[in-house]
Amino acid sequence: MKKILLVAVPVVACVSTLLAAEGAYSLMRWKKTSQSIAYQTYKSLTNAVPDDPQPELNLASREHFEALIPDMIEAGVGLGNVPYKKIMQQRTSIKSRDADGCIVSKPGIKSEMAQLRTIDFELSNPPTIFYDKEAKLSEALQTFLNRYAIRRVSFSTNEQGERLTFPLIEVKDVVLVAGDSVAAGTLVSDEETLSSRLQQRDSARRYVNLGIGGISAPDILCNLTAAAKRYTGRIKELVYVYCENDFEPTEPYGQPEDVVSWLADYARREGIAKVLVVRAPYVYNVVPHLTRFKGYRGEGRPTRSAEVERLRKSSRDAGFTFIDIENLAQREIQQKGTDFAVFSLFVDAVHLSPYGTEKLADEVMESRIR
Repeated sequence: MKKILLVAVPVVACVSTLLAAEGAYSLMRWKKTSQSIAYQTYKSLTNAVPDDPQPELNLASREHFEALIPDMIEAGVGLGNVPYKKIMQQRTSIKSRDADGCIVSKPGIKSEMAQLRTIDFELSNPPTIFYDKEAKLSEALQTFLNRYAIRRVSFSTNEQGERLTFPLIEVKDVVLVAGDSVAAGTLVSDEETLSSRLQQRDSARRYVNLGIGGISAPDILCNLTAAAKRYTGRIKELVYVYCENDFEPTEPYGQPEDVVSWLADYARREGIAKVLVVRAPYVYNVVPHLTRFKGYRGEGRPTRSAEVERLRKSSRDAGFTFIDIENLAQREIQQKGTDFAVFSLFVDAVHLSPYGTEKLADEVMESRIR
């Protein structure tokens, strides 16, 4: 009996401690999809990918992501809109800083990107994944992508670091499309960007995509200065996509008037006949009643209505054409008879879908006739 007690007491104590820990863990994470401490320990030891706790919904959990971080690091995979900074290595970045100090896209990129189907992160900004097309992905990572990637698209740059525009056309006259990730075309394929959609409608001029994700006005203007050197005397038109996150009064060129004034000087200096400014709103300000979820990024997002009006006025005062994507969204609502129609224009909180890009390209072309 003593021998049995010597074995049983420690076992009961260990099991009781584990059960208490599991109970506390469950209470702490009762609103989140999660696995037990025991399973988490097993997963870390075996690098096993957890099963989908709700397979009928086909949603990846945080645990799916975390289990594959070692595979992603090994393959040079990058993730966006997630808190896992340890996988954001320089070799996964598609950007660098050039000799002039501009943030630029790296030349010769041949990558794929996609959104991932999950509700464990920011609802209006699902995680994104990007990787080199030649990367050797593990079987587990391939399985993960096959199941949870919403749509894989190509992201390619030329030797200048400009995102490729299709069809490829070599003519003298050039139209520059500048801005951040909205101009670049995040989460749409090379042939679906604004530059490519405009190129498909106009073969008389070459459209150059200068858009770069995650940059602010000073770097956009820096890239425009560099582009003027590459295309001296050839730039006939400029399309400047002004995203709401560039309204930063305390930052350089954070005021709309400052950017418009710079663009006016640039147009005069380079002999550019036409400048078109496109305002890219966050969906939080288009349909706030459908997107401002409590506890998420959009809840306290500034409306920026005063800054938008100043951007519109200063653009028109400078003789520029002004297009507001919010107007396209409101038109979609009227035509479809539902506020939910707005979502067909977006792939997340700010970036345009292939359909939204098509509608914007149509508006740009029509603005030249009006």
